[in-house]
Amino acid sequence: FEGLKKLARDYRVQRIDFDIPGQMALAESTDLVHAREVQSAGITGQGATVAVLDTGIDSDHPDLADDIVAQRCFCANADGSGCCPGGGTEGASAEDEQGHGTHVSGIITGGGRVAPRGMAPDADLVAVRVLDRTGAASSGTQFLKSFDWILSSQPAVRVVNASLTFGSFAGHCDTASALTMALAQAVNTLRARGTLTVASAGNNANKSEIGAPACISSAIAVGAVYDGNVGTISFGCTDGSTAADKITCFSNSSSAIDLLAPGAAIAASGMGGDVAGFAGTSQAAPHVAG
Repeated sequence: FEGLKKLARDYRVQRIDFDIPGQMALAESTDLVHAREVQSAGITGQGATVAVLDTGIDSDHPDLADDIVAQRCFCANADGSGCCPGGGTEGASAEDEQGHGTHVSGIITGGGRVAPRGMAPDADLVAVRVLDRTGAASSGTQFLKSFDWILSSQPAVRVVNASLTFGSFAGHCDTASALTMALAQAVNTLRARGTLTVASAGNNANKSEIGAPACISSAIAVGAVYDGNVGTISFGCTDGSTAADKITCFSNSSSAIDLLAPGAAIAASGMGGDVAGFAGTSQAAPHVAG
């Protein structure tokens, strides 16, 4: 308690809040957004680098292995123990143990050898693991560390994809909490150097609030639509009918939403060099990042 009072007296401290946990939030979809037409024009992501902040990446996947230029892990369990490969809270390997990050990476830059080709198949990838094997983050601290690392050591990164959410906020949240204030500073600093942050809105069917960092005003907040008629689908809520460009019932929304993109149901690279299917705003965001 004395330490907290001392911290509160420090003129450099703007706000103090409890740290909060976070969570993870292609053939038809790339046709829907005309990605193949763009690729045919010679725009394939060549020379661009995308950082994916997620559960990591299957570094041996045939569709992704040749795109990885850097890896890093910032991951801690609720008890303070490390969840990075090897057991530490930080590490040089972002190897995926869950599959979500591998799928997200495949939507962005999958080579099309095993799974459908991604949006920008010639882009480079920086894989940053911030989520454990269940797809959860015990705190926002590890997420902020990943931004600091990109700012300090990855100047080539031009897009950051964050298919995960912390909390729930109405409208823009730049000053809503200590975490969002810190995230806003990081996202704004990246934006000032020409790096865009793309983030998923979240999958709670909330029509007035979205998660952070999507709610940061200088981030691109992405909600989800269907990539085609996939019949009845239940994902916390139920859509009895589905169609291309129809907004999914699970997609969070607020006045801070910027774009909608295909998020259900998406086939892309999976664990073990395979193909996987996922649905969520987590899948919509990398379409925009790509």
